[in-house]
Amino acid sequence: MQMQCHLELQQPALPRQAHAVLRSMTRHWRGLLTFVEHPEIELDNNRSERSLRPAVVGRKNYYGSGSQASGQLVATMLSLFTTLDLWRINPRQWLTEYLQACALAGGQPPIDCTPFIPWQMDAARLAGLRQSNPLKAAA
Repeated sequence: MQMQCHLELQQPALPRQAHAVLRSMTRHWRGLLTFVEHPEIELDNNRSERSLRPAVVGRKNYYGSGSQASGQLVATMLSLFTTLDLWRINPRQWLTEYLQACALAGGQPPIDCTPFIPWQMDAARLAGLRQSNPLKAAA
């Protein structure tokens, strides 16, 4: 394919836009192969950019809350809710169950957090937490 790009670039009648695309492909060939070798890597970072949006909007809305601790709490909660959203987990149900587990542990985080970490949950638990997501239904 890389050789094909070089051959196409030699064509005198090649449209200017096609020439620009082929030049870009030639320059970035090694990086492009990464996406072929690892299809789980997204071609763009739109999802990451969208995940930052609530923090940016919030920063303007929360102006004056000021403490470093509240900023860290907001960042942690936004990260948590983004993770739950990516796994299509009902955040209200997850948070209720997590806080109940903390209460049963005497106000401390549960010793075994496995039931609350999406990639460590068993399939039945994950399915149960995905059953109804009122935030998605309202949207």
